[in-house]
Amino acid sequence: MRITSPRADSGFTFIELLVAITILSAAFAILVAVFARNIKGQRYAEAQDLAYSQARISVARLVSDIEMAFLSDHHPDAENSLTFFRGKREGDFDRLAFTTMAHQWVRKNAKESDQTEVAYKVVELDGDGDEKKTWLVRREAPRIDDDADHGGRFYRLADNVAELHFRYWDIVKEEWVDEWDSEGVDAKGRLPEYVEIQMTFLDADSEKVALSTRASIGMWKNRLLYTN
Repeated sequence: MRITSPRADSGFTFIELLVAITILSAAFAILVAVFARNIKGQRYAEAQDLAYSQARISVARLVSDIEMAFLSDHHPDAENSLTFFRGKREGDFDRLAFTTMAHQWVRKNAKESDQTEVAYKVVELDGDGDEKKTWLVRREAPRIDDDADHGGRFYRLADNVAELHFRYWDIVKEEWVDEWDSEGVDAKGRLPEYVEIQMTFLDADSEKVALSTRASIGMWKNRLLYTN
């Protein structure tokens, strides 16, 4: 005769089920929290990487365009030239416009040359919802004319730009200057030897990050010899 305990066939008690459910719920909540934290961390890392990448690529493009800047006197009007190099200081955001040989063809057999005019400035554009963002934009017009502010196409390079400044090395004065005008009195027909670029942007934490570099213009010496 086999004697069995009443407890052996009774299964789980209600209390035991509640304890098991509570443990499983706590474990699930921990897993969800860890997953959410990982997703948040991933999005933060992506946003941070995007901010730094945009800034670095924008500065690299600036350097590439500036280093190929040129001036030419081949123009029917001997008193003026369609080519130019103008840098103007305006509060936190400087403006820079110039002619350069950095044009890149995007269509085969296009009736375009390496010569183009570009302009860089910071503008406020609509973002998500009602949010406004400050963007560094690049304007390029493959057909060079005497209007440095209109025409061509605009390209957004980097958002959340807090400051943009340029300085120009004047070999004649042997000093850095804040503005440059190849059609003005002080720098008539000349290019700066170097252009210093200083850009400050906001990272994913809205903290200011500063980038600084220097571009060397290859044709500055030829223009100096010609003007002298």
